[in-house]
Amino acid sequence: MKTEIARGALYGCAAWLAYGALEFALSVGSDLFGYPEAAIMPWQWPLIALTLAAYAGAGIALGALGGWLAAVFHRKKVEDARAMAILSLAFVYLLNLFLAWRYGQPDYVDTLAAAMLCLALGGVVFSDGWARRFGFLATPWGAGLLLLGGPWLMSQAIDQGMTRAVGVSLELACVCGVFLAMFAASRRRRGLGASPVRQLAGALAATGVLAALAAATRGDPSIPEIRSAPAAHPGTNIILITMDTVRADHLSLYGYGRDTTPHLREFARDATVYTRAVASSDFTLATHGSIFTGMYPEWDGATYGADGVPMSLDPGRRTLAEILQARSYSTAAIVANFGYLGPSWGLLRGFTAADWSRPVALSSAWRLFYLRESVRRLLRLVSWPNMVAGFDRPTRTAEDINRQAFRFLSRQRPGDAPFLLFLNYMDAHDPFVPAAPFDTRFEGWYPRINPRRYVGWLLQVNVDQKPLTTAERDNLVSQYDGGIAAEDAAIGELFRRLREMNLYDDALLIVMADHGESLGDRNLMSHSNTSVYQDQIHVPLIVKYPRQREGSRSDRLVSDVDLLPTVLDVLGSPCPADLQGQSLRSAADREEVFSYAIAHRFWAAANSRFKGVRRAIFSGSLKFISWSHGPSELYDLSADPDERRNLYAPDRREAAELSQRLDRWARSAPRRGPKPAAVDRSTIERLKTLGYAQ
Repeated sequence: MKTEIARGALYGCAAWLAYGALEFALSVGSDLFGYPEAAIMPWQWPLIALTLAAYAGAGIALGALGGWLAAVFHRKKVEDARAMAILSLAFVYLLNLFLAWRYGQPDYVDTLAAAMLCLALGGVVFSDGWARRFGFLATPWGAGLLLLGGPWLMSQAIDQGMTRAVGVSLELACVCGVFLAMFAASRRRRGLGASPVRQLAGALAATGVLAALAAATRGDPSIPEIRSAPAAHPGTNIILITMDTVRADHLSLYGYGRDTTPHLREFARDATVYTRAVASSDFTLATHGSIFTGMYPEWDGATYGADGVPMSLDPGRRTLAEILQARSYSTAAIVANFGYLGPSWGLLRGFTAADWSRPVALSSAWRLFYLRESVRRLLRLVSWPNMVAGFDRPTRTAEDINRQAFRFLSRQRPGDAPFLLFLNYMDAHDPFVPAAPFDTRFEGWYPRINPRRYVGWLLQVNVDQKPLTTAERDNLVSQYDGGIAAEDAAIGELFRRLREMNLYDDALLIVMADHGESLGDRNLMSHSNTSVYQDQIHVPLIVKYPRQREGSRSDRLVSDVDLLPTVLDVLGSPCPADLQGQSLRSAADREEVFSYAIAHRFWAAANSRFKGVRRAIFSGSLKFISWSHGPSELYDLSADPDERRNLYAPDRREAAELSQRLDRWARSAPRRGPKPAAVDRSTIERLKTLGYAQ
């Protein structure tokens, strides 16, 4: 009996590892070769190894059980042990498919194929006649391909825009083709096939080769090297950092109760903190357009159109990078937000080198047929919830961004042309899975709350089906704050490196956020949902000017459209007359700043509160909000920073005056006709990954 158990364990390990290698090749391989920005990040390798180890462990345990059962029923043939091992894989895969049905993804073809494979292998074990007819199915690689090939092919077809009927047809053809290929191969094969040791060795070797190929093909990428010409004259290096989705009131630097930003607080000792910085909109595309052009979204074109479809930056607008490139600057961008900061939207124009890589997808809500989805759920139940959360992390960590930034900085030599380095961190963006130790830094974390539930909460809250519970919000906020702390730590490490390289004092350093996040406020979640409220547009802004050595705070009203004029002012360059921003160093007080929000068409169709356009004007301590589909609002932010008391009345003088000024500003925006969005399907998939499209 011991022999049968050992043989079953070896066959089981070989079968499950072969399946794992195929799953890795199909899922990771299609991601790597289908999307130029996909790469395997260093922190993903332990997750991949953990998944394969789980497969090997399951194969050993179930294979040994199958060997024992074969011995109990006096079935001691090699074919029986092999068939039992593969039967365990097919049976678990079938259970996984039924579990996927719970999440609304029935696949009848794959389910039928898996059920038929289980039936055939069961017959092989207990019937010599069936063994002669269907024994060819008891091969690890063939069985794995029979299970995975069809649903993978269908998912790829649907990703390419084909109908489900076409996908099902391809899936049927794949299942039949694999079955016939296995049958034909069995006719040519002699003997009983490889021994369990050889099969296991083959599975291990194949797994290792695939991992090596993936690492060599698209491992941790490096930003392309810029060959700088020697500088004709000294220039000011510029480092611009955006903390994606970070609201000002969650930074301890701005008075938040949790110490989320100790390194930024240290930075502020020799920098200027702007306490009243306003984002031009509530989502990444629009606000980064304003940062790079000095124009509001309706003027530079980088926003949602009237139909709720995102539009790229107007090709006629010169960006900060283009202006500096014309001044012989080296320009490099290293960004985590591959959705809106990728090349499709025009925001990377002028950057000589750009790295917008993302992690390969190790987990997907659209491909629940992979067994790793069940492995991920099981690991969350038994242990390692913080490590397993990495399965759901769609973007690079701040540490990943820094690693590339350090590579860029290490290439700078004395006498080289000055550089613009743009960094975008995204650890505080949904689905809120900061890396350790920041995931447990703050109270409120519930390890049993699956990050996958975020999408469900988002949909239910935003369509008024439910509010967040206290536990849900506490968990959400703890992970959001952990993401901010992770970015703060990375910024602190970056500045330490700049000091070591003697690049800190003379540089212009800008740290800001592009917009905020709702976190359940006003019964809203996420952003990009027609919000011009403070939780989404009051953002941090800290600037260290060249050779500044004393900290200061400014309560002036400023906007992200002021960044480009500020850079030009620091460089001593004239500011184009058509820019809507002004230098942060200007002596003139700002009379007014504006913000504008329009929702993605998905949200506009989902709930009436997301329809139309909201605009806000800030003047002094007053803020007036107009909405094309609802009532106006007026707040005195000096007395009511959380906007809880609407002071609007039609006959109120301040409201009427601000309404007229806001209306004049809105009417002066360029009238753009319907602009066809040149968005390919792969770009849409990228936006889906980040929750920007449904």
